[in-house]
Amino acid sequence: MNTSFKKWFLKYRMIVVREMINTIGINGNEIILDLGTGSGFVAINFAKKLVKGKIYGVDRYRMSYNSLKEQIINLIKINFFGNTLKNAKENAILEKVADKCMFITSDITKSIDFPNETFDVILSSQALYCIPYEKRPSIFNEIHRLLKKNGKILFFESRLYGNWNMEDIRKYFVDKGYSVKIIHKNFFKNHCMLYGEKP
Repeated sequence: MNTSFKKWFLKYRMIVVREMINTIGINGNEIILDLGTGSGFVAINFAKKLVKGKIYGVDRYRMSYNSLKEQIINLIKINFFGNTLKNAKENAILEKVADKCMFITSDITKSIDFPNETFDVILSSQALYCIPYEKRPSIFNEIHRLLKKNGKILFFESRLYGNWNMEDIRKYFVDKGYSVKIIHKNFFKNHCMLYGEKP
């Protein structure tokens, strides 16, 4: 990967996660779910703001990068360089937040093994748009099931990508009674944040 691009990407990613944290308004006691956690970057940065709270990062990939690389590229045609739960756990230790993070192997297109209304906040960053179209309704139903009343959702995703359209996602949660807004920033380019609150 080009060094200058990687530096830009890392800086951009930090700006995005700060915007996500500011949008949610963490009080430190939340129980949070990060869907498609990858290397744990979003989860770890949220964990740094927690006091008594905890964040659960869920991803289907737990293997080493070398055995994983071909699978990811074949699945979504994107190389996310090192996004595995093994890396996420190691990163949480390095950042001294391992006690506030739990990383779990689970396919987010299927039922996630938590009781109803477990989470105060459910996050996702650049993961949901990769999910096949026909599997998205089950994911959104699962998000709705897992989120507490008055809980918050925040997704940072492409506005449009193939058959992904953030406006369709907004409509799904509005139909469930959520108050929802799509947040655009100039530096997001073709991305945006969807923020919602469950009634």
